[in-house]
Amino acid sequence: SMVATAVDLPIIADADDGYGNALSTIRTVQEFVKTGVAGIHLEDQRFPKRCGHIAGKTVVDLDEAIGKYRAAVDTRNRLDPEFVLIARTDAYGAVGGSLEEAIRRGRAYADAGVDLVWCELSNAARAPAVAFAKAMRQTHPRLPLAFNYSSSFRWHQDPTPFTFAELGALGYRFIFITLYAAHAGMYAVWNAMEDLAKNQEQAQWQLERMKAGHPTESHHVMARVSHFQELEKRYIPGTEARIKSSAGFDDSRLH
Repeated sequence: SMVATAVDLPIIADADDGYGNALSTIRTVQEFVKTGVAGIHLEDQRFPKRCGHIAGKTVVDLDEAIGKYRAAVDTRNRLDPEFVLIARTDAYGAVGGSLEEAIRRGRAYADAGVDLVWCELSNAARAPAVAFAKAMRQTHPRLPLAFNYSSSFRWHQDPTPFTFAELGALGYRFIFITLYAAHAGMYAVWNAMEDLAKNQEQAQWQLERMKAGHPTESHHVMARVSHFQELEKRYIPGTEARIKSSAGFDDSRLH
């Protein structure tokens, strides 16, 4: 809810496996609709679920999964028909799983009324992604697909890695990189802390020079301090005089 209200972009949230059976899934959809996010993705893993790229995952029976997606669709239709539901199947890499089973489930979930279908793949290989997309096109030519351009894989080491344009041509209309921000953040913080330990104050000076003119240069600006100071001036008596008579950040003293 905090993220959805802080930005103008549509937010798609991870609702895991719906946190239980079909009835739990109903409650899950209800709660996510309240938050203001644009939609969620739900997977068919068996509890306790795990990251889709960790060995040992299992999936629920097909009939149980269909019931959960039907429950999600009916709840969405009742509360907010514009709310997007993405069905993810983990059948390809699950215990006893196969591409054929993933296709069977993808088609069944589409028939249940979801808006997009996502097959969680196990590596960066082209063949499974192409085969899944072509199979879905045969039975559901208008259904958009979702694709996880996962940070778990080493795309740069593949001789012919997918481009987003290629995936789009296959019918993958929603393409996302899971944990991209986390990896970028971890990398930056790790390097910065090593620099600080080695170079002490010089690291801070260098960081200031690197960030000069960048949107993230000032944490005060990023936190919209000026906006809240203006609200203080409007509604709290004496605010303007208090700000002018004290040190610190305001619109005329950016730092």
